[in-house]
Amino acid sequence: MDLRFMARALELAKLGKGCVLTNPCVGAVVVRNGEIIGEGWHKAFGDRHAEINAFDSANNSLMGSDLYVTLEPCCHTGKTPPCTEAIIQAGIARVFVGMIDPSMKVNGGGIEFLRSHGVQVFVCEDLELVRSIRSLNQEFVKNSILGLPYVVMKAAVTLDGKIATASGESKYITGEAARNDAHLERSYCDAVLVGAGTVRNDNPTLASFGELSDKNLLRIVVGGCADLDLNLNFFRDGNFLYFVKEINGKEYLYEEIGGRVLKFANWLDILKQIYDFSVGSVYVEGGASVFGSLFDENLGNGELIDKVLWYVSPKIIGGNGLSVIGGNGVDKLSDSVFLSDVSVSTIGSDVKICGYLNFR
Repeated sequence: MDLRFMARALELAKLGKGCVLTNPCVGAVVVRNGEIIGEGWHKAFGDRHAEINAFDSANNSLMGSDLYVTLEPCCHTGKTPPCTEAIIQAGIARVFVGMIDPSMKVNGGGIEFLRSHGVQVFVCEDLELVRSIRSLNQEFVKNSILGLPYVVMKAAVTLDGKIATASGESKYITGEAARNDAHLERSYCDAVLVGAGTVRNDNPTLASFGELSDKNLLRIVVGGCADLDLNLNFFRDGNFLYFVKEINGKEYLYEEIGGRVLKFANWLDILKQIYDFSVGSVYVEGGASVFGSLFDENLGNGELIDKVLWYVSPKIIGGNGLSVIGGNGVDKLSDSVFLSDVSVSTIGSDVKICGYLNFR
């Protein structure tokens, strides 16, 4: 295996980030005599797969060529035909796979099918490359294994862990550059979730940003009952879910404009219902009660929160300012949640901290 070509396939796969969920990001490169003759990536959910796009980009016959692909080729018919059959029909001699597809419909079946039809298949053993490919598709991995959306927990906080003053003022904790970065991170997800208090008090738009600004994110709000003002930005169109603890007879008002009102028991129930709407990843933006209840349930479950993004401003509020995470928390330091693969970067005068709990 020539790792240069797998690395190129990975770079192509990254071009699909934020556009393909609940499908994986996949890149493919066709090689003959040490030269790339075709390449492609999966560009959108339901669209042609990376292998097919790579084949179509090649000007010459593919007979006897090698295929480098970041994820095991599919062997089932979904929104598109199986790529394994296209590989065989194209006359590909060898396939180099970056990562085995963990979904139940594939999970080694694509490799087995190709080998049974005379195609040589090799799986990448370079740990750094495999880790990078898996990291790119961490959402897809969780979706495939647990049937739950990947959850990113994001907050903008002061040095003393506050998200608002005692009077409720919260705009803005961080600078514009950090806010823009947070909005771009939001855009990579399928949905954005906030509590009813955030919708009521801040009236956020919760829109996508930058290169993905055309993406219409599913908006999700969690509250006690359906009592939010329909004139708020959150309800500007029907692309929303409203989760409530209690039914109060006003649910039809929100469903008349195209949204859905759903009753929930706990966070696991919320995430299961969200996944039923083909949502592969959720960007949770608070506020404190949402963070607290989600964090507390995750202490017992361990599979709800996957990634944490903290934007820290060099400000101190002090006093009775609102702390970022409410709820009960832990009693002992030994029970604290410890993040892995933590990265720290500076954005303007603010600091971005990224860490993982699961599926890195």
